[in-house]
Amino acid sequence: MPANQQLAELMNLSQGRLKLQDERKGKFVRPAVGDWLGSPQGSFRIKVVGSGDKPF
Repeated sequence: MPANQQLAELMNLSQGRLKLQDERKGKFVRPAVGDWLGSPQGSFRIKVVGSGDKPF
């Protein structure tokens, strides 16, 4: 998938699954899809909320 298409999907993502480098996985929701608008130049920050063991 082209990078610009991946970015568009991330910008509109409202829930998903996170996999960390140590293979731990968790489900998350993203309360506001417009949260990336305040990201510093050159980065893409979003806020996710999850439950369960670390990292949530």
